[in-house]
Amino acid sequence: MLLFLFFLFPVSLTAYCIYKKQAELFITILIGFLAATLVCAINFFFNFTHRVVPYSFGLNFLYYMEKVGLIPVLVMYGIFFLVTKDDVERKVDYFIPLMLAYYSVLLPYNVVTLCESTHYSGFLIFIKPLIYLSMLYSAGLLLRHLYAFAKEKKVSFVTVIICLLLLLLLFPSVLETMYVMNYSSLLLYFLSFLYCLLPGLILFVFKQ
Repeated sequence: MLLFLFFLFPVSLTAYCIYKKQAELFITILIGFLAATLVCAINFFFNFTHRVVPYSFGLNFLYYMEKVGLIPVLVMYGIFFLVTKDDVERKVDYFIPLMLAYYSVLLPYNVVTLCESTHYSGFLIFIKPLIYLSMLYSAGLLLRHLYAFAKEKKVSFVTVIICLLLLLLLFPSVLETMYVMNYSSLLLYFLSFLYCLLPGLILFVFKQ
């Protein structure tokens, strides 16, 4: 049952590397794997993982945003962006492989350690990985357009892309909060389905 959860990101990363055919991606991918392993090890040994779910949309939203949503992306990519010496265009191109490698470790760890039993719901092992895969690909695509608009000094377009990026990175935490607070399954799966279509929608819109 957990095969989909454990293999979705590594398989997607492998397919991405085959498509790109860039040997230099190896170091970026290794950084992502090692960073996630370190973070998960620290959490495992020093943080108490059992959590009583509060009946508060805001508190749950902030929790998922911190653990697996906006914050991990900003911190991991932010450090990578500041530390590496590649040019900006390459750093932008490295977002997807870096974060796919990072979430290949972080997401399964998050699901397994936060689940209170060995019974995993369909949302946790199928829908949640697809949501975060869509988040990373969509964010990577928007970053490329953000960089292109910034080079052309199109301030209004840059502002719009930044706002879209923030919404894009925050919405998975909304969906997770809806799930943990037992919102309507029909609404949850419908919104999740729409969210998973975002990479294709972004490709379509920006090719027009």
